[in-house]
Amino acid sequence: MTIEELCQATAHELARRGLATPQPDGRVTDAPDERTVRYYQTLGLLPRPSVLGRKSCYAAVHVQRLLAIKALQRQGWSLAKIQQWLVGRTDEELHALIDRVSESVRSEGQSLPTTVWREVTLLPGLKLLAATDWSPPVEATAALEALFRAALATLRTAHPGSPGGRMHEPANE
Repeated sequence: MTIEELCQATAHELARRGLATPQPDGRVTDAPDERTVRYYQTLGLLPRPSVLGRKSCYAAVHVQRLLAIKALQRQGWSLAKIQQWLVGRTDEELHALIDRVSESVRSEGQSLPTTVWREVTLLPGLKLLAATDWSPPVEATAALEALFRAALATLRTAHPGSPGGRMHEPANE
């Protein structure tokens, strides 16, 4: 199928499974367009199409992979985390994921709850994440400063790979 047909087939399948709902922050679309497909290929999220002559040919595996990406995005996963998760996944694992998320949507009769995060870069290599619906209580300024100091102390002393150093994977939302 052409890239246009791939986008149409994916949009149809997302709608059929109840997964075609845009995210509240507007950064994630309900169905991928041609530009998104090419971007996902660049990131390695989607395999390159086969080429016949001068035409790119997409297959069912591309639709399945796009459905899995959209299902994970629906659960609040970042593209970087999705990229890591997709490595080495079998067709059966992708089918199971898509079915599980689709069933959750159907059983709830609505969108899966997701947390949308704001990201603030404090310094190169240091980011702060906050849920979009969170705002700091004015009276908690001193408590927040104490938490930041404790976090900085932990970052200074606990390096990945060193004794006491830990790395945490973000929890699925």
